[in-house]
Amino acid sequence: MLGHAAILVVFLVLALLVGIPRIKRGPGLPGRLAFEKVPDAALTGAQGAHLARLGETVRALQYEPVFNVRVANLSGPNLTRFYTNAADPAILLTSLLRSAPVSGNPGQSVDYVEIITRYADGTSLTTINSPVTSLFDPPPGRVVQRLPGMDVVRLKERHDRAARELVSRGPRWVRGDEILDRWQESHHEWYEHQVARGLLTYNASTDRYAPSPRTALRGIADYLNPVAASAPPLRIAAGALASIVLVTLGTFLAVSPAWPPLRWAAEASHFPERAVAALAMWVLFTLAGVIVGLTFGHRQFIWALLLGMIPVSVLAGSAGRPVLGVLWLAWVAESVARWHNQRRRLV
Repeated sequence: MLGHAAILVVFLVLALLVGIPRIKRGPGLPGRLAFEKVPDAALTGAQGAHLARLGETVRALQYEPVFNVRVANLSGPNLTRFYTNAADPAILLTSLLRSAPVSGNPGQSVDYVEIITRYADGTSLTTINSPVTSLFDPPPGRVVQRLPGMDVVRLKERHDRAARELVSRGPRWVRGDEILDRWQESHHEWYEHQVARGLLTYNASTDRYAPSPRTALRGIADYLNPVAASAPPLRIAAGALASIVLVTLGTFLAVSPAWPPLRWAAEASHFPERAVAALAMWVLFTLAGVIVGLTFGHRQFIWALLLGMIPVSVLAGSAGRPVLGVLWLAWVAESVARWHNQRRRLV
């Protein structure tokens, strides 16, 4: 148990001493967004294929693409395509984003769908399936439904359900280049609200907004929060169950080398019982790490520690090999998550 506590203490110390200054030194956000329209001919093959698949789905919802746009002065690569429906005031958009590369890390990739309805009284309703939680506070009048990983059809159903409750506010139709005007306007309101809340600080010389220490602390707390929605609940439940079963079995084998099946395996392979038990543990912990890395939507580190610490603490206490196995589990989960992120990169 002390070994697990030490892992968390070391992480927290590094997060506070290294993470907060690094977050504060980031490029921040521009005061005014610089839009560049991107023709379909300029899309990469992967982007075109991804948008074509989404296009088939939203066309069944009577939505057609309007234009693609890039925000040129954001720190990371990005691409957004807007869709409109001639019979529905809600705008549908998909965003492909990647955080700015840092120290050899190619940056975190994410793509999501967002549906927005604006109203005459200034209210807006947003339904979004992004797996990434926000560290910031929504401005007054913004209603946000966050449903990570939900498919587009069900996302639209949930949006329509909430929109029916707000219809008396007078849905506002936004079309053509007015979409970008409203985007610019809403982001200015959003920045100003974050400054008022002490989450961003404005630098007039660079016309950029930088995260405050309060935001950096929120980021660390969010990273360590295993229950924050970052993937569909059923996927999280299945991944957690499979991982903890594998880790529990691996821990049991590590501390029970005389268990009859292991003894038989040792006799058949002519290896010592403890060596066979250790090999079985490392294999099972590796499989658990792969599942964690593919399952938990950017929260693989904390989930790996939790799913490793619980069975190891119960079955092995502070025994050295299983504690080292928890570190291995976390490393495998992080490596698999990075590999998966690299494979699905679209910008």
